[in-house]
Amino acid sequence: MLPSASPKRQLSGNSTRRLAALLIWVALASACADPSPEPNLVYFCPMHPDYTSSAPDNCARCGMLMIAGDPLGTLPYAVEITTTPSPPPANAPIALQIRVTHPETGESIRDYTAIHDRPFHLFVVSQDLEHFFHVHPTLAADGSLRLGAGAGDAPEFAFPTPGYYKVYSDFLPTGGTPQVVTQPLVTAGYEGDLFSAIPERGPSEEWVATTNGLRAALEIDPVEIIAGDVAMLRYRVSDPATGEPVRDLRPYLGAWGHSLILSHDMVEHLHTHPEDDLPMGAVVDDLRGGPNVAFEAYFPTPGMYRIWTQFLRGDELSTVSFDVEAYRLGETPTDLARRAGRTTQ
Repeated sequence: MLPSASPKRQLSGNSTRRLAALLIWVALASACADPSPEPNLVYFCPMHPDYTSSAPDNCARCGMLMIAGDPLGTLPYAVEITTTPSPPPANAPIALQIRVTHPETGESIRDYTAIHDRPFHLFVVSQDLEHFFHVHPTLAADGSLRLGAGAGDAPEFAFPTPGYYKVYSDFLPTGGTPQVVTQPLVTAGYEGDLFSAIPERGPSEEWVATTNGLRAALEIDPVEIIAGDVAMLRYRVSDPATGEPVRDLRPYLGAWGHSLILSHDMVEHLHTHPEDDLPMGAVVDDLRGGPNVAFEAYFPTPGMYRIWTQFLRGDELSTVSFDVEAYRLGETPTDLARRAGRTTQ
């Protein structure tokens, strides 16, 4: 005799609800375990964000390893700078501590992608443009960056004269987008007026500068810079003692040089590098360059700009500076000088 078939079990209302909840939980867990990629998450070159790829690779322009992120992201990261003592005195060693936080979560950033051999580039410029520093804070275990006295192996730092300064933090948080965040600092006891410290000068009269055993001659192409257009800064470096072309420049922070371009009102700024990149796969310590080094530059608005350019020869880092003027399309130097209140010959 065959056994009789077991009656079918019917799910109660509670069981049905429990099963539905379980299926929803499984679906959510699966979605979290295998999330779809963010629509704008691609691999891009930190130095050329317009060069992107769907897979990790090296940038075809400069050879730098491409990183994952959203090159179209525009949210600025928050940068907090504190000094010890506060406010900072002039002409005395101080300590700076920098903390960066995420613009949406507020969490402290601990990881940075090194750009040109450093995770963080700090530019400090006096309001009168007479003092310029390109320094690199030390990254601590808690994600903060430290510079100056009492900061372990961090480089020493001091504001050389009383007055207003601008600090430009140039960095790339891992998974984020390149950032340049600007903040003002003023030394203790300074009572001068902010606007009176803005320089009132025209273009450089000499296009040759000598410092630390290096002579740098600058040619600009085109001669008259048009705001909004690209211009080339062409340097030719030579030995001031012999007049011979210098062919033993050493790479400095992963490039043949570095330039910071800053408008006289300190609003517009550009950190740029030479057009010729270091050879891919080369032993950096064996490389030598010169005498011609060209930078691509961009001047977004009409007006006066200061250019600082740095070269490394031997163990000597040389910084040269020039003042240039950018014109509106169709404007003549006389027009601009008249508008700026300067006289022309």
